[in-house]
Parts: sequence; structure tokens; C-alpha cells
Amino acid sequence: MNHKMHTRARARPPFRPRLLCGLILGLPWAALAQNASPATLAQVVVTATTQPVDVADAPAAVTVIGRDEIETRNISRPADALKTVPSLYTGPQADGQINRSSGGTGAVTLRGIPGARTLVLLDGQSLLGANSGSINWRAINVDELERIEVVPGPFSSLYGSGAIGGVINMISKQPDRQEFIARWKRGYADAAGDDLGLFYRDKMSNGLGLQISASQMKRDDYVNEAVLAAPSAGAAGTPVSGAQATQTPTGGNTYQVGTKGRSPWRQDNVGARLSYDLDARSRLHASVAQSEFSESRQPYKSWLRDGNGNTVSSGTLNINGQRVVLQESAFVNSRSAQTSQRYEVGYDGMLGSERKLKLQLARISDDPSSQVITSGQPVATGAGRLTLTPSETTDLLAQFSEGLGDTAFLVYGLAVREAEVEQRHWGLSNWNDKGTRTTLNEGYDGRSTTTSLYAQIEWQLMDPFTIYLGGRYDQWRTSGSYFKNTAPTVDADYAEREESAFSPKLSGVYKLDPSLSLRASIGQSFLAPGNLDLYSRSFHGPNTFLNDPDLQPERGTTWEVGSLWQATPELETGLSYYESRLSDMIILKQLSTFVRQYVNIGEAKVRGMEWTGKAQLMPGLRLDANYSWIDATTVDNDAEPASEGKRLPSVPKNMAYAGLSAERGGWSGTLDLRYTGKVYGNTNNSDTVEGVPGAYDAYYWANAMVGYQFSKRVRLNLGVTNLGDRKVYQSIQMPGRSWSTELVYAL
Repeated sequence: MNHKMHTRARARPPFRPRLLCGLILGLPWAALAQNASPATLAQVVVTATTQPVDVADAPAAVTVIGRDEIETRNISRPADALKTVPSLYTGPQADGQINRSSGGTGAVTLRGIPGARTLVLLDGQSLLGANSGSINWRAINVDELERIEVVPGPFSSLYGSGAIGGVINMISKQPDRQEFIARWKRGYADAAGDDLGLFYRDKMSNGLGLQISASQMKRDDYVNEAVLAAPSAGAAGTPVSGAQATQTPTGGNTYQVGTKGRSPWRQDNVGARLSYDLDARSRLHASVAQSEFSESRQPYKSWLRDGNGNTVSSGTLNINGQRVVLQESAFVNSRSAQTSQRYEVGYDGMLGSERKLKLQLARISDDPSSQVITSGQPVATGAGRLTLTPSETTDLLAQFSEGLGDTAFLVYGLAVREAEVEQRHWGLSNWNDKGTRTTLNEGYDGRSTTTSLYAQIEWQLMDPFTIYLGGRYDQWRTSGSYFKNTAPTVDADYAEREESAFSPKLSGVYKLDPSLSLRASIGQSFLAPGNLDLYSRSFHGPNTFLNDPDLQPERGTTWEVGSLWQATPELETGLSYYESRLSDMIILKQLSTFVRQYVNIGEAKVRGMEWTGKAQLMPGLRLDANYSWIDATTVDNDAEPASEGKRLPSVPKNMAYAGLSAERGGWSGTLDLRYTGKVYGNTNNSDTVEGVPGAYDAYYWANAMVGYQFSKRVRLNLGVTNLGDRKVYQSIQMPGRSWSTELVYAL
């Protein structure tokens, strides 16, 4: 079977319901495309099936962020590009700016599935760390990316653990042609700093391809975290002035007494890729990349003054006649650094004359560190804790694909993933200085190995109807240990144990018409517990958070129906409806007043709807828009019954996006408008107050970028984020109106 059947036009069947479906799905857009240019909306993706397929034929509502979109929007890292994707919430990560709170790392929420339940890949390799579910977005150089494919829905049938909400696959450029890019970006206001980048690739006549890149990002950071102090019972102390009365997100009375200092940071990335064409259908490739992140700390600002006008940052105080106890350590954050390396070798080609073969061996090494002050200690010289968490993940993949006659195509393979982590907590006599390390207080070791077999058959039952039937069997083994050298001492070794999961999925795509496709799917997925939840215990003051080495994988079941209508070559619209059920969710259960433990008792249900529209309004002017409605609620939570029936945290109920892209002559421009609904940070939805530090606000956001191509090689871009200069909290305060200038030299 020639797998190019995906991209060829198919004969029109007798049934032609275009008019009726057009009225339902997209007639309001038709008037916008009367004088449009030739078609530019068709796209080919690989993540949904592992093989090239038209978006219209894919068994999922795929979103593709192409290279042109990355270049014409103010995107500094991949997470910036994801903000236009339907039903995808990136949390407090800011446009073009890595704020102190997120640090450029974090998970995303896709279709109401929060946390690390969406799998993030780079060229098919998982970026999920061995310690937790955070993704190090800052380690990816966007100049190296060709496109980003976002595939919502359960995809454990192909990709295994973590693909409950969907898959985000960042696909790198290949060294298949000559290209050179030199880039300098300067940011102002809350985005103050510099980005420098160099990128080169070339393809030689002997089949050897070379690609190298280097980039540096430096930010001054901005003040975004407030210092709060709440009244307490007892006699008031030293009278002070300068505090501002405010509320907590749950409605409690508190005072803002200052702000934490800026944390300027620097990120350096270098990478190289080699490829060699053995013949027209087979290629060897290898790549290596390294990233280094570091940050510093600038002085905090206390607003409090005593009767003599002296600055006050600690003590038992009297604010408006109320007792407030303040510690100087409340004014500072931890300090962090991280070094990461990625290595990959592989083969893409043929095994014999008909069977395709993909071999890949990849390894990621992370070495993060953090320094935290001990509560109550003085900022300049106080004691603290140094945490070192080196980890390594190794992925091995062998994938085969072949045609089965003229109507079927089979993909099958073997995958092995190994994740190891070794975390150690050391005392510091001066929390500002790593060199003042004292005693080893506690730590854990964890190792998890997953061995997987998977297969998916694509079967064209008739010319307009294709089904995808697949499944994956994952065998997961894990072992670990935990120790604590301070009272109460602990020394625990956990024997290796083994669990398995089978994740089936059935999808169908029916082409009612060459321009109109319907799809439906149902599938199961799972998430294996992380080493952190299994083996790491933490002690914060009187509170103890216990691990559970017997945690089971989380499970999810999702079904979906949808459509995609190419009304004209210049107009496209789609509609999707989905429902998900999550079981065995890992949550914290209160065992006693001061003790909590990670357990499998949570259940949740999610349902939602997405509408998307694309229109080439006229030559050089394009409109993209989408709207998402998500209803995600907790069904069962014995750990916190008050959360039952409430919305899941980190899930907005409504999201909307509209973006205009224009080109004329040497000019280009984009205008993006977004709306993100209210998000709850608490499982019981008690944080209802907005516009205060720590809150998650519903908000509108607008970004714009204008570029001019001075010559074939030189381009200047001017960007503005948060055009309306809106004050928005997503736990921390988001950046105000910020500007950037970017000079690009390209060959």
C-alpha cells in the first residue's frame, strides 16, 4: 500500500450534504471570503498517526503551529506559541517572559486535564523529567523548530504514560537545505533584557547534513510577587505604617507589606545535529544539545516604617491596631539553577523494500539545584537548604510500518523508557552560598522502567471511510528508597514492584465530501506515578507529606466526535465535543492534623466543546479564531469531600482566541486577542476573590507585532505584549505592557 493515500484527493461520493453542514458549522464566515486568495489552509501532520496525514484526515482535532507563525509572533519559547491552541491553558507562564514563579518550567492543561497528564515530545522523544511532571520549556531553542503539533485526546495507545489529555510534539528543522539566521531581540519594561541567537544548517552534495545553533536569553525580571502578612491573635507589637489592606483569594483579611525582589536570569543553549542520507529513502541522524540556566537575586522592598522612619522587615508589629508577626525570610524566594543535556541517535528508512523502520535512542540528563532560606532566618546570612536533584531518562524506540494490501497500513513497535533520580537535601550555614554546605539531612532515590509494545492499523473500509484501531501494552517496574538523618530519622528501602496497563483506542474518519470530514473516537489512557510521589517525603514545619510506594497508575477514558469543513479553499471551520472520565487520580489525603499522604482516591469527569475557524479574508489577510467551553469537575475525593462537585483546579471554563495576520509588500503584522476564564487554585474552589495577590483572574489579553523586510536578508520586528496594560494575576502578577525590538539577518 502506498501510504500517500492520505494526501491525495478522493472521489466525491454520491451523498453531498455540504449545504446543511455548512449552515451548522460555519456559514457566518462565508461572507468574509468572497475575494480570497488561493488556498493556504491545508496542513500535513504526523503525531496523530505517526505517519504523514492531512489534518482533515487525522483522527483528532489537530492544531499545527507552523514556522511562519513562530516567526511572525512575539515568541521566545515554545510555551508562548501554545497560547493560541483551543482548550490549552499554560498557567502563569507569560508571553515572551519567563517570570520568577514559573521559571520557564511547568505543565499545561489540555481539554480540562490538569497537571502532567499531557505528554510533551521533542521529535517524538518525551521531555517528561524523572523527578516530576514539569517541562523545561526554556531548554528548547525556537529557531530550531519547524512546527509544533498539538493533538488532544487519549493517545496512550501510541505514546504510553502521560498522554491522557493529549500530545504536544515539537518537531525540529532538518539539515536538508542551506539556511543561516542571526537574531537579536531587545525587550523593554517588564520584558527588559536581550535575546541573541545563531542558527545554521546545510545539506551537502554527498548526503551529509549539518545543523548548529546557539542562543542566549537574559532577562532583568520584573517585580511580580507581593509579600503578605495576616493579622493574628495576641497583643500588638511595634507600631508601623505603610501596609496596604487587601484580601487573600479566599476572602481573608491580610496586608501587603512589600514586594519580593527581582530575580534576573540567564539561559544559554547550544546544539548540533548531523544527518547522512544512505540513499533516497534512508537516513542516519544524531544530535546533541546543552542548556544552562542561572539566576541571581536583587534586594526586596519593605513598605513598612516605624515611628522614626526606619524600614521594618521583621518582628511582632502593630498594623492598624492589629497584631502581625513578620519574618524577613518571607521577602525572598529560593534561588535555582539547572544544567541539561540531550543526546539522540537514530535511523529513519527502510527494512527491505516495503517495510519502514525507525530506530531512536535518546537520553536526557538534568542537574537542577535550589537554595532555600530557613523560615525565620535573616536574609543576608541566614541558614538554609541546598537541594540537588540529578536525574537521567533514556528512551529506546524501534518502530515498523508497512502496507497491508491496498487498503490498510500497519504501525507497530517496541519502546523502553528508564528514569532515574537521586535527590539530596543539604544544610547550608549561609543559604546564599552553595559552598557553605554542612550536613546531609534527607534524600531519596527512584528508578522506573517502562517496556511497551504497541500497534495501530489504519484500514480504509471504503473510499470515504477510514478506521484506526490500536493499542499499547505497558509494563512498568519501579523501586526506590528514602532516608532522613534528622529527627525523626527514617531509612526505608522499597522493593521493586510491577504494574501493567493496556490502552486501546478506536477512531474513525468519514469523508462525507472531499471538503467535509466527520470523526469519532474512544480510547483509554494512563499516567504512571512519578518517582517524587512514590519515594520522596517532605517536612515543612509541623506538616509532614508522606509518599506512597504502592501508588497505582491513573486511568482515563475519553470519547469524542467532531467535524472539519473546508467550505472553500480559503475558509475552514471545525467543531468538536468530548467527554473524559479520570479514575485513581493521585491526590493528598489528610491522615491527621499535621500529616498528609499521596493516595489513589480521586475521580473526575470532563466534558467540553471546541469551535475553530480559519479564513483567508483577502490576499495577504488571514483570520484565525477559536472558542473552548470546558466543564471539569471532581466526582469523588475522600481526602476533601468539599471538593466534590467543584471545578478542577487549573481549568478555565471558557477560553477564546482571535488573531489577524497581514502581509503587504515588505510589511507584515499580527494582532492576537485572547480571553481566559476564571481558574481555581484550590480543589474546593474557595479562592473566589480576583485582583489580589495569589488569585487566578479571568482576563483579556492582546499582543501585536509588526515587521518590515528591508532587504532579502534583513528584517526588523516590533512587538508589544499586553497592549491594554491590564493588571492580571495568575497566582503571581503577569507582566504589564512590554515592548521588544528584533533584528533578524537571514540567508
